[in-house]
Amino acid sequence: MDLVTVLVPTYNRPGALVKAILSIQAQTYKNLKIIVSDNAGSDKTPGIMREIAAGDSRISYIRHEHTLPRIDHFLFLFDQVKTPYFALLCDDDLLLPNFLEDALLGFSKHPEILYSALFTVAVNEDHELVSTDEKFKLESGYYTVEQAVRYFVIENYVHHGTPATLYSKKTIKLIHDNRSLCTGPYFCDMFFSFILMSSGPIYFSSKPGGIFFFNDTSQSVTSDVSLIYPNWIDKLTDLYQLVARYNGLKASVCSRLERIYNKRLFANGVRALLEKDIDKYNNVTFAFNSMYGRLKYSYILKGLKTIEYIFPGTVETLFKIKSFYKKYLLRKKSDNKKRDLVEQDVSAFLKL
Repeated sequence: MDLVTVLVPTYNRPGALVKAILSIQAQTYKNLKIIVSDNAGSDKTPGIMREIAAGDSRISYIRHEHTLPRIDHFLFLFDQVKTPYFALLCDDDLLLPNFLEDALLGFSKHPEILYSALFTVAVNEDHELVSTDEKFKLESGYYTVEQAVRYFVIENYVHHGTPATLYSKKTIKLIHDNRSLCTGPYFCDMFFSFILMSSGPIYFSSKPGGIFFFNDTSQSVTSDVSLIYPNWIDKLTDLYQLVARYNGLKASVCSRLERIYNKRLFANGVRALLEKDIDKYNNVTFAFNSMYGRLKYSYILKGLKTIEYIFPGTVETLFKIKSFYKKYLLRKKSDNKKRDLVEQDVSAFLKL
């Protein structure tokens, strides 16, 4: 009996998709189904998938006639699940061979959990780790709702999204019931993760289980957060009504996430300056101006814009220096042996 379905949404990335499927086929746990859903792409994916599926009876391929909104595409995939557990693997990410076997251990120990997550390793296009040292120090174990919110949101800010999370099928109804919190210009796995974390116990293992590729084309980088401001904080507040019984946590949670997304919105503003995208820049400054207490971010962006106007190229140079410092100098100060070992293992895996 198949216990696990791995869902793979894809759109116009056949090369990356092939690698993603190979990482599923390489799992040490073999009793699984694979469903690939093509969101009406215009590339060679159908032909490639016919060839791959012909050699593996576990694979099903679905191609949509029209492109679905991202959230609808994901919900469609969730509704295809017939097995007790499922995982979601985006077409540009990879699973490490041990993922399913280790994630299932969480359910065998604690059948009541909503999901069993392993550590997701974030790498850049050069296959260098971009995960911070602190995330390699997270503690494995069983977490109640209150424990999970305190540890993974307030103290560490880690959401268990794709790819290294195995979900119980019963989570699908929770996502449908809270669909409004997942809407926006893209499917937000942060909300997906926090909805579940706020609804029942979870299990987390610090053992690496998947690789997330963080690059200039990632929606995590390119999505214009200002499009969903200023109601973003309102959505966060609504989300944490789910944990309202822990009244002492709600303010801390919203404050923590607000700080995180203020930084992300600011990064969108800087990116708009570098790309000379005036509309996006204006969206960001308007968002900051419309929120009380956020004017300092708007003033900094205006200052950078003035500097860029007087000395073209200065902003790009400043951020290249910052990136260099963060990437090399801080990395040299790290004494995190676990990070070093993970980096070696991931590098060896990606060379296969």
